[in-house]
Amino acid sequence: MREAATEPLVDPRATDVERPLFERFGRRTLETFLGFALSSAANSIYLLVVARALGPRGTGVVSVGILLASGLAFIVSIAPALANVYFGARDARDRAALLSNSLLFAAGPAVLTSALTLAVLEATGLRFGAEWFELAIVLASVPFVVGGRLVQTLIIASGRSRAFNVLNTSGPILALVFAGLAFVIAGTRVWTALSAYAAAQIAVLALSLGAAQIVPGHPSRRLLSSSLRYGGRGFVANMIQVMNYRLDLFFVSSIRGPAAAGVYSIAVLLAELLWKIAAAASTILFPRVAADERAPVAFTLRVARVVVLLTSVAAIILLPVTEWIVLPLLKAEFADALLPLALLLPGVVALALAQILSGDLSGRGRPEYASYASAAGLIITLTLTPVLIVSFGASGAAVASTLSYVVTTAFFAAVFVRRFGVSLADLFLARPDDFLRSRSPERPH
Repeated sequence: MREAATEPLVDPRATDVERPLFERFGRRTLETFLGFALSSAANSIYLLVVARALGPRGTGVVSVGILLASGLAFIVSIAPALANVYFGARDARDRAALLSNSLLFAAGPAVLTSALTLAVLEATGLRFGAEWFELAIVLASVPFVVGGRLVQTLIIASGRSRAFNVLNTSGPILALVFAGLAFVIAGTRVWTALSAYAAAQIAVLALSLGAAQIVPGHPSRRLLSSSLRYGGRGFVANMIQVMNYRLDLFFVSSIRGPAAAGVYSIAVLLAELLWKIAAAASTILFPRVAADERAPVAFTLRVARVVVLLTSVAAIILLPVTEWIVLPLLKAEFADALLPLALLLPGVVALALAQILSGDLSGRGRPEYASYASAAGLIITLTLTPVLIVSFGASGAAVASTLSYVVTTAFFAAVFVRRFGVSLADLFLARPDDFLRSRSPERPH
């Protein structure tokens, strides 16, 4: 028997569900997407500059090093970041204490995690082609990445999406500028590229603190406890999901070497550009739902349908753009990135739906669903990725990633169908009225 819907449900086929609110949501999402797109463009240019300067092997080392640092920062900041958005959106009075708790978190667990990771890598000799001091440089950035992200979650929780977008864009732009300066001053080396990345993260934290417009209050044990309880329910999900996103590149580097990882990193970089569409919508949706957990699910369904359609169209456009514009700008060794990119795109489109549904459920106080979905995808990643890489190289990694993303999305879709009583078509098949603008309300007589 189907479980009865536990949340208020407006007919998902309705053509007038909060249409003015949806249009305002759409504008904020578009602004956020443009911020993400600019950030991705700067990050892409940074990596392309590195690729031109250092070749496939150096690019592979830099890519893995940055992914290691950003992955650690993401894992460390998962619980407080989720909680900052959730509690910060629900009660503005808690933001000062949340900011203090966040800074203490960056100064404590983040520093410890970075130091322990460096010690483990040095003890095991697992360096992914990097020198120990190069790993030390990039891992030193982890506390600053954590601090910057946590401050920015409080900014988005307060509804200041434009400030959030500017800060989100500043990191890659600063990394690109610093890399150019470092290459001119110290030469084109791996450590100079990683130093530029680390310096950019320090600058972003400083800018974020200035833009937050929040005076730090006394750290709150009550909020810390609540944050860890709420965030802990989503911690496993996000930790597993970042593994799903990143393990393929580490597997390629370990099995096929840094040069193969450098080629695959270009495919991953380009595929991730499409994630920004769903990421922008989910970023705005999460605090909106958290502020009113009884919000109609029909709003989320409409967002999901529009996002899936836009991501699908962007995926179709990306392939010829990559073949005719991007790859000719790189060295000939990167030509093999096209096939892995093509194989990643179906999974990226599927994952766009998962991001929207996950944001809605987290806003309703149920982040644990993402843990279950991510765990299902991780099983695919761990079992298939190494086998397919041995046989098919980077293309095998792309196939395994796509299958993992599809499984993750299927779980979320099943939860929505069962929990809210909607159909699969309601989740991803766009309708003409999804794009209709609202009419101006008539004046009373």
